[in-house]
Amino acid sequence: MLPSQFNYQPKSITKRVHQAEKPVELLEEIIGYISLPYEIILDQFAGSSNLAVAALNMSRNAIVIEGVENI
Repeated sequence: MLPSQFNYQPKSITKRVHQAEKPVELLEEIIGYISLPYEIILDQFAGSSNLAVAALNMSRNAIVIEGVENI
């Protein structure tokens, strides 16, 4: 069962690539709850692409899309 809250510290604002960047460790935990190895994870608003990093770390495939060119 997916927990109702997670306890991860975000990167400091000065070290973020994107304003809504999530920690890779948080994304890995969520991926572990919602998918199985070798499934495909889709991130339609990739931003810093941390979800792709987490997916690859967890043996998932990732498709990422980002509409903003200068991130």
